[in-house]
Amino acid sequence: MSCEASWAQRVYEADKAAAMLCTKATQRGFAFDTERAATLAAVLRDSEAALLKAADDAVGRTIARTKSGGLSTKDLQHAFFDDLQAPVFFRSELTHAPSLGIDAMRGYAASQRPELRKLALAVLDYRRARKIRSTYIESIVVDSDGRVHPGWQNYGAVSGRWACADPNLMNLPRPSTDPTYAEFGGVRSLYRAAPGFRLVAFDKNQLEMRIAAYASGDRAMIDACESVDLHSSNATILFGDAFLSLPPDAVARKQMRTAAKSAGFAVCYLAEAPTVYARIIADGLPIKLSQVEAMLARLKRSFRTYYDWQERRLLDCIRYGWTDSPILGRRRWLGHEPPPTECANFPIQGGAADVMNELLPRLEAAIVRECPGAGLVAQVHDSAVFEVRERDVAHAMTLCESYNSEAISIGSSGTLLHPVLGIDLEESERWH
Repeated sequence: MSCEASWAQRVYEADKAAAMLCTKATQRGFAFDTERAATLAAVLRDSEAALLKAADDAVGRTIARTKSGGLSTKDLQHAFFDDLQAPVFFRSELTHAPSLGIDAMRGYAASQRPELRKLALAVLDYRRARKIRSTYIESIVVDSDGRVHPGWQNYGAVSGRWACADPNLMNLPRPSTDPTYAEFGGVRSLYRAAPGFRLVAFDKNQLEMRIAAYASGDRAMIDACESVDLHSSNATILFGDAFLSLPPDAVARKQMRTAAKSAGFAVCYLAEAPTVYARIIADGLPIKLSQVEAMLARLKRSFRTYYDWQERRLLDCIRYGWTDSPILGRRRWLGHEPPPTECANFPIQGGAADVMNELLPRLEAAIVRECPGAGLVAQVHDSAVFEVRERDVAHAMTLCESYNSEAISIGSSGTLLHPVLGIDLEESERWH
């Protein structure tokens, strides 16, 4: 078989196995707790009412409501730009009217003016609570078997990563953005194991950063990935003694680590400083654009091999019109004038997809074979969740550890590496 036919056959076989697994996961479904869902919906309704009052208090008058009880967009604009004389950060491309989208609201939430900050925070929290209630709780369709049957698709993204619809379990709010998490375990906790079963879940550790490091062969990035804490390693590169001298629980140290995390992902995907700056500001960290520019410049110097690798890939894409993933060799056509960020993104996202798409069908087959009644119930990016009988939990966890301990082959023929990509592993009654 020619080299050209070999990669195509390998991608085909991986996609076929993943498609069959998606069908099985859709048919199996995921048990859903309707009683807890009703509780969470009621809690969120109360929260929405309190947040609407907080918005009114911030303006000093009642903001008009829509028929569904939400905030009138037109009157909310009056509240910001007439009542509070807020500066215009963004405008609609279509109407050129002042925007009150999430980026603008985050800007107002960081304002020094207390009334503007209070209004923005109330609106942001209200929108979040309403979205969670309407989209992730009240719109969920539970079948007669007491389970939700999402549509899992292995063809949902050009990278080869899975997608999910009706409902999209990949898009559930994270604990940090879920107002029901602290008291009730969040929206994810609505999905649970059936009676007599438990959930066994694994998550690949820092998979995207590791794909970037091993595919490029950048020794400094590999060393950072193989450290105990990748983001702390990057924070050490960025801040040096200022980071190392702080105690582990210091607020400033945690802020530096968060900034390093954002900057690290920026390096992977060649993001520009303004994009990273907006991300860090959204996390609530006080920082200047010039500081972000200096941070990225420092990381670029540290990870020079990675940038050189990405530059070579971009030149190859300009020449051939396509780029590929570093393990399966899945190709994506980007044309002879490819957007550099998309060209940089594909081998990382595609490499992560390669890892999961080669692993999961084999692992699932072993778990189903050796743990009767078990099955895959969710796959979210670099993690997977299995439902297994209580008596088989230990064995299923052993299988997860065993299959995830296999080395992968990644990189070019001259710098082929064989890393083991570790996992975090847990078992529970409810999805975390």
